[in-house]
Amino acid sequence: MQATDENRNPHTPSSAAGPTDARNPGDKQPATSSRGVAASPDEDDFDDYTLADVDTQPWVSPSAASTPQPGQTAGSPGPDEDDDEYKLVDVDETPAIVNPENPGAASRIMSVGEGAEEEIVAMEAAHEPSPPRPPNSPHTDSNAVTDVNPNEEFGILCRLCGTRIYVRVRDIGQEAKCPDCHSKTLINKPKTTRRKRPATPHTESDHIDLVKLQAETEVARPENQEMRKMAQQTLQKARERKATYFKEEHPGIELETPPIALLKFLLQPQTLGYWGILSLGVTLVASCFYFALNPPGQDLGEAVARIIWVSFWILTSISGCLVTGFLSVTLLTIAGETSSGALNIEHWPPLTGFLDWALDTLYVINSAVIAALPGAIIAAPLILLEVPMWISLFPVALSVSALLSILFASMLENRSCFNPVALTIWRSLKANISCWTAFYLAGPIILISAYAIGCLYAFGDILANGFISVGTVGLLFVYFRLLGWVIWKVREQIATEA
Repeated sequence: MQATDENRNPHTPSSAAGPTDARNPGDKQPATSSRGVAASPDEDDFDDYTLADVDTQPWVSPSAASTPQPGQTAGSPGPDEDDDEYKLVDVDETPAIVNPENPGAASRIMSVGEGAEEEIVAMEAAHEPSPPRPPNSPHTDSNAVTDVNPNEEFGILCRLCGTRIYVRVRDIGQEAKCPDCHSKTLINKPKTTRRKRPATPHTESDHIDLVKLQAETEVARPENQEMRKMAQQTLQKARERKATYFKEEHPGIELETPPIALLKFLLQPQTLGYWGILSLGVTLVASCFYFALNPPGQDLGEAVARIIWVSFWILTSISGCLVTGFLSVTLLTIAGETSSGALNIEHWPPLTGFLDWALDTLYVINSAVIAALPGAIIAAPLILLEVPMWISLFPVALSVSALLSILFASMLENRSCFNPVALTIWRSLKANISCWTAFYLAGPIILISAYAIGCLYAFGDILANGFISVGTVGLLFVYFRLLGWVIWKVREQIATEA
Protein backbone atom coordinates (compact mmCIF):
# COMPACT_ATOMS: atom_id res chain seq x y z
CA MET A 1 0.00 0.00 0.00
CA GLN A 2 2.78 2.42 0.76
CA ALA A 3 4.42 1.78 -2.55
CA THR A 4 1.11 2.19 -4.23
CA ASP A 5 0.53 5.53 -2.55
CA GLU A 6 3.83 6.80 -3.72
CA ASN A 7 3.31 5.56 -7.25
CA ARG A 8 0.22 7.71 -7.52
CA ASN A 9 2.35 10.85 -7.94
CA PRO A 10 5.17 9.96 -10.27
CA HIS A 11 6.20 13.59 -10.63
CA THR A 12 6.85 14.13 -6.90
CA PRO A 13 10.35 15.61 -6.50
CA SER A 14 12.88 13.73 -4.46
CA SER A 15 13.36 16.67 -2.16
CA ALA A 16 9.79 16.33 -1.00
CA ALA A 17 10.67 13.26 1.06
CA GLY A 18 12.91 15.19 3.42
CA PRO A 19 16.54 16.26 3.54
CA THR A 20 17.84 13.18 1.72
CA ASP A 21 20.75 12.83 -0.59
CA ALA A 22 20.29 13.09 -4.32
CA ARG A 23 22.16 9.89 -4.97
CA ASN A 24 20.57 6.56 -5.79
CA PRO A 25 18.89 5.13 -2.73
CA GLY A 26 20.41 1.76 -3.54
CA ASP A 27 23.83 3.18 -2.78
CA LYS A 28 22.80 4.33 0.69
CA GLN A 29 23.24 2.28 3.84
CA PRO A 30 19.89 1.46 5.36
CA ALA A 31 21.15 1.89 8.97
CA THR A 32 23.24 4.99 8.38
CA SER A 33 22.07 8.56 7.82
CA SER A 34 23.70 11.03 5.48
CA ARG A 35 25.12 12.89 8.47
CA GLY A 36 27.05 9.85 9.67
CA VAL A 37 24.80 9.20 12.63
CA ALA A 38 23.54 5.65 13.17
CA ALA A 39 19.85 5.12 13.04
CA SER A 40 18.28 4.34 16.34
CA PRO A 41 15.04 2.50 16.98
CA ASP A 42 13.68 5.63 18.69
CA GLU A 43 13.46 7.45 15.39
CA ASP A 44 10.43 7.39 13.21
CA ASP A 45 9.73 3.90 11.92
CA PHE A 46 8.35 5.32 8.73
CA ASP A 47 11.53 7.02 7.64
CA ASP A 48 12.09 7.53 3.95
CA TYR A 49 15.07 5.21 4.08
CA THR A 50 13.01 2.36 5.41
CA LEU A 51 10.79 2.63 2.35
CA ALA A 52 13.73 1.90 0.09
CA ASP A 53 13.67 -1.73 1.21
CA VAL A 54 10.13 -2.12 -0.02
CA ASP A 55 10.04 0.27 -2.95
CA THR A 56 11.92 -1.21 -5.86
CA GLN A 57 11.15 1.74 -8.15
CA PRO A 58 12.50 5.01 -6.79
CA TRP A 59 10.76 8.29 -7.59
CA VAL A 60 12.81 10.88 -9.29
CA SER A 61 11.93 14.53 -9.71
CA PRO A 62 11.17 15.76 -13.27
CA SER A 63 14.41 17.73 -13.33
CA ALA A 64 16.44 14.78 -12.16
CA ALA A 65 14.64 12.40 -14.49
CA SER A 66 15.36 14.60 -17.43
CA THR A 67 19.13 14.61 -16.61
CA PRO A 68 20.81 11.47 -18.01
CA GLN A 69 23.00 9.43 -15.68
CA PRO A 70 26.59 8.65 -16.52
CA GLY A 71 26.69 5.98 -19.15
CA GLN A 72 23.11 6.62 -20.16
CA THR A 73 21.88 8.51 -23.19
CA ALA A 74 19.23 11.18 -23.01
CA GLY A 75 16.60 9.18 -24.83
CA SER A 76 17.20 5.66 -23.50
CA PRO A 77 15.33 4.40 -20.43
CA GLY A 78 17.20 3.44 -17.29
CA PRO A 79 17.71 -0.14 -16.31
CA ASP A 80 15.55 0.16 -13.24
CA GLU A 81 12.64 1.95 -14.92
CA ASP A 82 9.35 0.17 -15.33
CA ASP A 83 7.74 -0.09 -18.76
CA ASP A 84 4.38 1.09 -17.52
CA GLU A 85 4.79 3.69 -14.85
CA TYR A 86 1.05 4.29 -14.50
CA LYS A 87 -0.07 0.70 -13.94
CA LEU A 88 -0.32 1.21 -10.16
CA VAL A 89 -2.38 4.39 -10.38
CA ASP A 90 -5.63 4.18 -8.49
CA VAL A 91 -8.43 5.21 -10.87
CA ASP A 92 -10.60 6.12 -7.91
CA GLU A 93 -8.12 8.74 -6.82
CA THR A 94 -9.35 12.28 -7.33
CA PRO A 95 -6.98 13.98 -9.79
CA ALA A 96 -5.12 17.02 -8.71
CA ILE A 97 -6.72 20.29 -9.71
CA VAL A 98 -4.51 22.66 -11.60
CA ASN A 99 -5.17 26.32 -11.22
CA PRO A 100 -6.00 27.59 -14.77
CA GLU A 101 -4.58 31.01 -13.92
CA ASN A 102 -1.19 29.50 -12.95
CA PRO A 103 -0.62 26.65 -15.42
CA GLY A 104 3.07 26.47 -14.45
CA ALA A 105 2.46 25.76 -10.78
CA ALA A 106 3.15 22.26 -9.52
CA SER A 107 0.38 20.02 -8.20
CA ARG A 108 -0.20 19.62 -4.55
CA ILE A 109 0.89 16.18 -3.43
CA MET A 110 -0.62 14.24 -0.56
CA SER A 111 0.82 10.98 0.68
CA VAL A 112 -0.62 9.00 3.55
CA GLY A 113 1.45 6.49 5.55
CA GLU A 114 -0.08 3.20 6.62
CA GLY A 115 -1.07 3.33 10.25
CA ALA A 116 0.52 6.74 10.85
CA GLU A 117 -0.31 10.36 10.71
CA GLU A 118 -0.61 12.06 7.40
CA GLU A 119 2.42 13.76 5.96
CA ILE A 120 1.76 16.53 3.49
CA VAL A 121 4.53 18.16 1.60
CA ALA A 122 3.90 20.71 -1.10
CA MET A 123 6.25 22.26 -3.47
CA GLU A 124 5.59 24.84 -6.14
CA ALA A 125 7.81 25.58 -9.04
CA ALA A 126 8.93 29.08 -9.77
CA HIS A 127 6.51 31.05 -11.85
CA GLU A 128 7.66 31.96 -15.27
CA PRO A 129 6.38 35.49 -15.95
CA SER A 130 4.08 35.65 -18.97
CA PRO A 131 4.72 38.35 -21.57
CA PRO A 132 2.81 41.52 -20.68
CA ARG A 133 -0.16 42.43 -22.90
CA PRO A 134 0.15 45.88 -24.48
CA PRO A 135 -2.42 48.23 -22.98
CA ASN A 136 -5.38 49.37 -25.11
CA SER A 137 -4.49 47.15 -28.06
CA PRO A 138 -6.65 48.24 -31.03
CA HIS A 139 -9.27 45.80 -32.28
CA THR A 140 -8.80 45.00 -35.93
CA ASP A 141 -11.91 44.89 -38.10
CA SER A 142 -12.07 42.06 -40.63
CA ASN A 143 -14.08 44.28 -42.93
CA ALA A 144 -11.57 47.11 -42.85
CA VAL A 145 -10.08 48.32 -46.12
CA THR A 146 -6.33 48.30 -45.80
CA ASP A 147 -3.60 49.26 -48.19
CA VAL A 148 -1.76 45.97 -47.80
CA ASN A 149 -3.13 44.68 -51.09
CA PRO A 150 -2.69 47.38 -53.75
CA ASN A 151 -5.22 45.64 -56.01
CA GLU A 152 -8.05 45.75 -53.48
CA GLU A 153 -11.04 47.66 -54.85
CA PHE A 154 -13.27 50.14 -53.07
CA GLY A 155 -15.95 52.55 -54.24
CA ILE A 156 -16.07 56.34 -54.38
CA LEU A 157 -18.78 58.74 -55.49
CA CYS A 158 -18.44 61.26 -58.28
CA ARG A 159 -18.49 64.76 -56.81
CA LEU A 160 -20.59 66.05 -59.72
CA CYS A 161 -23.23 63.46 -60.61
CA GLY A 162 -22.93 61.00 -57.72
CA THR A 163 -22.05 57.99 -59.88
CA ARG A 164 -20.29 55.21 -57.96
CA ILE A 165 -16.79 54.53 -59.32
CA TYR A 166 -14.70 51.52 -58.32
CA VAL A 167 -10.95 52.14 -57.93
CA ARG A 168 -7.99 50.30 -56.41
CA VAL A 169 -5.85 51.03 -53.36
CA ARG A 170 -2.84 51.70 -55.55
CA ASP A 171 -4.70 54.59 -57.20
CA ILE A 172 -5.01 56.62 -53.97
CA GLY A 173 -3.98 60.20 -54.60
CA GLN A 174 -4.78 60.09 -58.30
CA GLU A 175 -7.90 61.27 -60.16
CA ALA A 176 -10.57 58.95 -61.56
CA LYS A 177 -12.70 59.88 -64.57
CA CYS A 178 -16.47 59.46 -64.19
CA PRO A 179 -17.98 57.28 -66.97
CA ASP A 180 -21.19 59.35 -66.99
CA CYS A 181 -20.29 63.03 -66.69
CA HIS A 182 -16.57 62.58 -67.58
CA SER A 183 -15.49 64.74 -64.65
CA LYS A 184 -12.43 63.90 -62.56
CA THR A 185 -12.65 63.01 -58.87
CA LEU A 186 -9.71 62.80 -56.47
CA ILE A 187 -9.25 59.35 -54.93
CA ASN A 188 -8.87 59.70 -51.16
CA LYS A 189 -7.90 57.01 -48.70
CA PRO A 190 -10.98 54.99 -47.73
CA LYS A 191 -12.30 54.64 -44.23
CA THR A 192 -10.62 52.05 -42.01
CA THR A 193 -13.90 50.43 -41.04
CA ARG A 194 -16.94 49.63 -43.07
CA ARG A 195 -20.42 50.36 -41.94
CA LYS A 196 -22.30 47.26 -40.94
CA ARG A 197 -25.98 46.82 -41.46
CA PRO A 198 -27.75 46.84 -38.08
CA ALA A 199 -29.57 43.69 -37.19
CA THR A 200 -33.33 43.93 -37.14
CA PRO A 201 -34.52 43.49 -33.57
CA HIS A 202 -36.94 40.68 -32.91
CA THR A 203 -40.40 41.84 -31.93
CA GLU A 204 -43.38 40.02 -30.59
CA SER A 205 -45.43 40.85 -33.69
CA ASP A 206 -43.14 39.04 -36.15
CA HIS A 207 -45.46 36.05 -36.29
CA ILE A 208 -48.34 38.23 -37.50
CA ASP A 209 -46.85 38.31 -41.00
CA LEU A 210 -47.50 34.58 -41.31
CA VAL A 211 -51.15 34.90 -40.38
CA LYS A 212 -53.77 36.13 -42.82
CA LEU A 213 -55.35 39.16 -41.24
CA GLN A 214 -59.10 39.47 -41.33
CA ALA A 215 -61.18 42.58 -41.57
CA GLU A 216 -62.07 44.13 -38.29
CA THR A 217 -65.61 43.41 -37.23
CA GLU A 218 -67.55 46.59 -36.70
CA VAL A 219 -69.19 46.82 -33.32
CA ALA A 220 -72.45 48.71 -33.09
CA ARG A 221 -72.38 51.41 -30.46
CA PRO A 222 -75.64 52.92 -29.22
CA GLU A 223 -74.17 56.40 -28.88
CA ASN A 224 -73.28 56.53 -32.61
CA GLN A 225 -76.65 55.47 -34.03
CA GLU A 226 -77.79 59.03 -34.75
CA MET A 227 -74.61 59.89 -36.60
CA ARG A 228 -74.85 56.60 -38.48
CA LYS A 229 -78.36 57.40 -39.67
CA MET A 230 -77.28 60.84 -40.86
CA ALA A 231 -74.34 59.35 -42.78
CA GLN A 232 -76.55 56.71 -44.40
CA GLN A 233 -79.08 59.33 -45.48
CA THR A 234 -76.34 61.47 -47.02
CA LEU A 235 -74.94 58.44 -48.85
CA GLN A 236 -78.37 57.50 -50.18
CA LYS A 237 -78.91 61.02 -51.52
CA ALA A 238 -75.52 60.89 -53.23
CA ARG A 239 -76.42 57.60 -54.90
CA GLU A 240 -79.69 58.99 -56.16
CA ARG A 241 -77.93 62.11 -57.38
CA LYS A 242 -75.19 60.17 -59.16
CA ALA A 243 -77.26 59.22 -62.20
CA THR A 244 -78.54 62.78 -62.66
CA TYR A 245 -75.06 64.22 -62.22
CA PHE A 246 -73.61 61.79 -64.76
CA LYS A 247 -76.27 62.70 -67.30
CA GLU A 248 -75.63 66.40 -66.80
CA GLU A 249 -71.88 66.07 -67.13
CA HIS A 250 -71.92 63.39 -69.85
CA PRO A 251 -75.16 63.62 -71.78
CA GLY A 252 -75.93 60.46 -73.74
CA ILE A 253 -78.55 58.90 -75.92
CA GLU A 254 -81.81 57.91 -74.27
CA LEU A 255 -84.44 55.47 -75.44
CA GLU A 256 -86.85 58.27 -76.25
CA THR A 257 -84.28 60.19 -78.28
CA PRO A 258 -85.55 60.37 -81.90
CA PRO A 259 -83.07 59.42 -84.63
CA ILE A 260 -83.42 62.84 -86.24
CA ALA A 261 -81.95 64.43 -83.10
CA LEU A 262 -78.73 62.54 -83.69
CA LEU A 263 -78.02 64.62 -86.79
CA LYS A 264 -77.17 67.63 -84.62
CA PHE A 265 -73.63 66.37 -84.35
CA LEU A 266 -73.04 67.60 -87.92
CA LEU A 267 -73.09 71.16 -86.57
CA GLN A 268 -70.32 70.62 -84.02
CA PRO A 269 -67.03 72.45 -84.75
CA GLN A 270 -64.96 69.26 -84.72
CA THR A 271 -67.38 67.51 -87.03
CA LEU A 272 -67.28 70.41 -89.47
CA GLY A 273 -63.48 70.41 -89.38
CA TYR A 274 -63.16 66.70 -90.15
CA TRP A 275 -65.89 67.03 -92.76
CA GLY A 276 -63.94 69.73 -94.59
CA ILE A 277 -60.59 67.89 -94.38
CA LEU A 278 -62.04 64.68 -95.74
CA SER A 279 -63.87 66.55 -98.50
CA LEU A 280 -60.61 68.07 -99.70
CA GLY A 281 -58.94 64.68 -99.62
CA VAL A 282 -61.71 62.99 -101.58
CA THR A 283 -61.64 65.82 -104.13
CA LEU A 284 -57.89 65.34 -104.60
CA VAL A 285 -58.23 61.59 -105.06
CA ALA A 286 -61.14 61.93 -107.51
CA SER A 287 -59.33 64.54 -109.59
CA CYS A 288 -56.09 62.54 -109.73
CA PHE A 289 -58.01 59.42 -110.69
CA TYR A 290 -59.77 61.30 -113.49
CA PHE A 291 -56.48 62.62 -114.91
CA ALA A 292 -54.90 59.19 -114.58
CA LEU A 293 -57.64 57.79 -116.81
CA ASN A 294 -57.50 60.79 -119.15
CA PRO A 295 -53.87 62.02 -118.97
CA PRO A 296 -53.28 65.54 -120.29
CA GLY A 297 -50.37 66.52 -122.55
CA GLN A 298 -51.10 64.24 -125.44
CA ASP A 299 -49.85 66.93 -127.86
CA LEU A 300 -46.52 67.25 -125.99
CA GLY A 301 -45.25 63.91 -127.14
CA GLU A 302 -45.69 60.31 -126.23
CA ALA A 303 -42.84 60.27 -123.72
CA VAL A 304 -44.10 63.32 -121.82
CA ALA A 305 -47.66 62.01 -121.84
CA ARG A 306 -46.48 58.69 -120.40
CA ILE A 307 -44.56 60.44 -117.61
CA ILE A 308 -47.64 62.51 -116.74
CA TRP A 309 -49.81 59.42 -116.80
CA VAL A 310 -47.48 57.49 -114.46
CA SER A 311 -47.21 60.47 -112.13
CA PHE A 312 -50.99 60.78 -111.77
CA TRP A 313 -51.34 57.08 -111.08
CA ILE A 314 -48.67 57.25 -108.35
CA LEU A 315 -50.32 60.33 -106.83
CA THR A 316 -53.72 58.65 -106.99
CA SER A 317 -52.43 55.52 -105.25
CA ILE A 318 -50.68 57.35 -102.40
CA SER A 319 -53.42 59.90 -101.76
CA GLY A 320 -56.11 57.26 -102.20
CA CYS A 321 -54.62 55.03 -99.49
CA LEU A 322 -54.25 57.90 -97.03
CA VAL A 323 -57.69 59.42 -97.64
CA THR A 324 -59.47 56.05 -97.67
CA GLY A 325 -57.80 55.01 -94.41
CA PHE A 326 -58.55 58.29 -92.63
CA LEU A 327 -62.15 58.27 -93.88
CA SER A 328 -62.59 54.68 -92.67
CA VAL A 329 -61.29 55.35 -89.17
CA THR A 330 -63.42 58.52 -88.92
CA LEU A 331 -66.57 56.58 -89.84
CA LEU A 332 -65.59 53.91 -87.30
CA THR A 333 -65.24 56.59 -84.62
CA ILE A 334 -68.69 58.00 -85.37
CA ALA A 335 -70.35 54.58 -85.23
CA GLY A 336 -68.37 53.45 -82.18
CA GLU A 337 -69.05 56.58 -80.12
CA THR A 338 -72.75 56.43 -80.98
CA SER A 339 -73.01 52.71 -80.12
CA SER A 340 -71.54 53.52 -76.69
CA GLY A 341 -74.40 55.94 -75.99
CA ALA A 342 -72.52 59.21 -76.50
CA LEU A 343 -74.66 62.09 -77.71
CA ASN A 344 -71.63 64.01 -78.99
CA ILE A 345 -68.54 62.68 -80.73
CA GLU A 346 -65.62 63.62 -78.50
CA HIS A 347 -62.72 61.30 -79.39
CA TRP A 348 -61.86 62.00 -83.00
CA PRO A 349 -58.85 60.22 -84.55
CA PRO A 350 -55.63 62.27 -84.71
CA LEU A 351 -54.57 63.56 -88.10
CA THR A 352 -50.91 62.61 -87.72
CA GLY A 353 -51.26 59.31 -85.86
CA PHE A 354 -51.53 57.03 -88.86
CA LEU A 355 -49.79 54.14 -87.10
CA ASP A 356 -52.15 54.45 -84.14
CA TRP A 357 -55.31 53.82 -86.17
CA ALA A 358 -53.95 51.95 -89.21
CA LEU A 359 -55.47 48.64 -88.11
CA ASP A 360 -58.83 50.21 -87.27
CA THR A 361 -59.31 51.21 -90.90
CA LEU A 362 -59.99 47.56 -91.75
CA TYR A 363 -63.38 47.59 -90.00
CA VAL A 364 -65.02 49.68 -92.72
CA ILE A 365 -62.84 48.43 -95.58
CA ASN A 366 -63.30 44.71 -94.84
CA SER A 367 -67.04 45.01 -94.30
CA ALA A 368 -67.42 47.04 -97.53
CA VAL A 369 -65.37 44.57 -99.58
CA ILE A 370 -67.29 41.54 -98.27
CA ALA A 371 -70.62 43.30 -98.83
CA ALA A 372 -69.64 44.20 -102.42
CA LEU A 373 -68.75 40.63 -103.46
CA PRO A 374 -72.30 39.51 -104.40
CA GLY A 375 -72.84 42.67 -106.49
CA ALA A 376 -69.38 42.30 -108.07
CA ILE A 377 -70.32 38.86 -109.37
CA ILE A 378 -73.19 40.46 -111.27
CA ALA A 379 -71.23 43.56 -112.31
CA ALA A 380 -68.30 41.65 -113.85
CA PRO A 381 -70.24 40.33 -116.89
CA LEU A 382 -71.80 43.74 -117.46
CA ILE A 383 -68.38 45.35 -117.59
CA LEU A 384 -67.18 42.72 -120.07
CA LEU A 385 -70.22 43.47 -122.24
CA GLU A 386 -69.15 47.12 -122.26
CA VAL A 387 -72.21 48.31 -120.42
CA PRO A 388 -71.77 51.88 -119.12
CA MET A 389 -69.78 51.94 -115.91
CA TRP A 390 -72.37 53.67 -113.74
CA ILE A 391 -74.90 50.99 -114.71
CA SER A 392 -72.47 48.11 -114.26
CA LEU A 393 -71.58 49.22 -110.73
CA PHE A 394 -75.18 49.69 -109.61
CA PRO A 395 -75.51 46.03 -108.42
CA VAL A 396 -72.44 46.60 -106.27
CA ALA A 397 -74.11 49.64 -104.65
CA LEU A 398 -77.25 47.59 -103.93
CA SER A 399 -75.24 44.76 -102.39
CA VAL A 400 -73.28 47.14 -100.19
CA SER A 401 -76.44 48.93 -98.99
CA ALA A 402 -78.01 45.60 -97.97
CA LEU A 403 -75.08 43.86 -96.23
CA LEU A 404 -72.71 46.58 -95.04
CA SER A 405 -74.69 47.42 -91.88
CA ILE A 406 -74.93 43.81 -90.65
CA LEU A 407 -71.31 42.95 -91.39
CA PHE A 408 -69.97 46.13 -89.81
CA ALA A 409 -72.17 45.70 -86.71
CA SER A 410 -70.95 42.10 -86.33
CA MET A 411 -67.30 43.16 -86.50
CA LEU A 412 -67.92 45.94 -84.00
CA GLU A 413 -69.72 43.56 -81.64
CA ASN A 414 -66.93 40.96 -81.89
CA ARG A 415 -64.27 43.69 -81.60
CA SER A 416 -62.43 42.12 -84.51
CA CYS A 417 -62.18 43.35 -88.08
CA PHE A 418 -61.68 39.75 -89.27
CA ASN A 419 -64.84 38.22 -87.78
CA PRO A 420 -67.90 39.38 -89.77
CA VAL A 421 -70.36 37.01 -88.10
CA ALA A 422 -71.96 37.76 -84.71
CA LEU A 423 -74.96 35.71 -83.61
CA THR A 424 -76.12 38.56 -81.40
CA ILE A 425 -76.57 40.87 -84.41
CA TRP A 426 -78.25 38.23 -86.56
CA ARG A 427 -80.69 37.39 -83.75
CA SER A 428 -81.42 41.07 -83.23
CA LEU A 429 -82.84 41.26 -86.78
CA LYS A 430 -85.88 39.49 -85.36
CA ALA A 431 -85.77 40.72 -81.76
CA ASN A 432 -85.28 44.40 -82.73
CA ILE A 433 -87.18 44.36 -85.97
CA SER A 434 -88.57 47.88 -85.42
CA CYS A 435 -85.10 49.43 -85.15
CA TRP A 436 -83.74 47.58 -88.15
CA THR A 437 -86.80 48.40 -90.21
CA ALA A 438 -86.41 52.12 -89.48
CA PHE A 439 -82.76 51.91 -90.38
CA TYR A 440 -83.31 50.03 -93.64
CA LEU A 441 -85.87 52.59 -94.71
CA ALA A 442 -83.17 55.27 -94.59
CA GLY A 443 -79.80 53.50 -94.79
CA PRO A 444 -79.90 52.05 -98.32
CA ILE A 445 -81.34 55.29 -99.66
CA ILE A 446 -78.43 57.21 -98.14
CA LEU A 447 -75.83 54.90 -99.70
CA ILE A 448 -77.48 54.87 -103.13
CA SER A 449 -77.68 58.67 -103.01
CA ALA A 450 -73.97 58.83 -102.21
CA TYR A 451 -73.29 56.50 -105.15
CA ALA A 452 -75.34 58.67 -107.47
CA ILE A 453 -73.55 61.82 -106.36
CA GLY A 454 -70.21 60.07 -106.78
CA CYS A 455 -71.00 59.27 -110.41
CA LEU A 456 -70.71 63.00 -111.14
CA TYR A 457 -66.94 62.69 -110.71
CA ALA A 458 -66.87 61.36 -114.24
CA PHE A 459 -67.19 64.88 -115.62
CA GLY A 460 -63.76 65.82 -114.27
CA ASP A 461 -64.56 69.34 -113.13
CA ILE A 462 -62.32 70.12 -110.17
CA LEU A 463 -64.66 72.77 -108.70
CA ALA A 464 -67.62 70.45 -109.05
CA ASN A 465 -65.63 67.65 -107.46
CA GLY A 466 -65.34 69.73 -104.30
CA PHE A 467 -69.11 70.03 -103.86
CA ILE A 468 -69.60 66.39 -104.78
CA SER A 469 -67.10 65.37 -102.11
CA VAL A 470 -68.85 67.48 -99.46
CA GLY A 471 -72.18 65.78 -100.22
CA THR A 472 -70.70 62.27 -100.34
CA VAL A 473 -68.79 62.61 -97.05
CA GLY A 474 -71.82 64.15 -95.29
CA LEU A 475 -74.09 61.25 -96.36
CA LEU A 476 -71.56 58.73 -95.08
CA PHE A 477 -71.43 60.56 -91.73
CA VAL A 478 -75.21 60.32 -91.41
CA TYR A 479 -75.28 56.64 -92.43
CA PHE A 480 -72.78 55.52 -89.80
CA ARG A 481 -74.39 57.73 -87.17
CA LEU A 482 -77.70 55.92 -87.67
CA LEU A 483 -75.95 52.55 -87.77
CA GLY A 484 -74.32 53.27 -84.41
CA TRP A 485 -77.73 54.18 -82.98
CA VAL A 486 -79.14 50.78 -84.06
CA ILE A 487 -76.23 48.94 -82.46
CA TRP A 488 -76.78 50.91 -79.23
CA LYS A 489 -80.47 49.94 -79.21
CA VAL A 490 -79.57 46.27 -79.65
CA ARG A 491 -77.09 46.40 -76.77
CA GLU A 492 -79.57 48.13 -74.48
CA GLN A 493 -82.20 45.49 -75.13
CA ILE A 494 -79.74 42.67 -74.51
CA ALA A 495 -78.69 44.29 -71.23
CA THR A 496 -82.33 44.72 -70.17
CA GLU A 497 -83.15 41.09 -70.87
CA ALA A 498 -80.08 39.93 -68.97
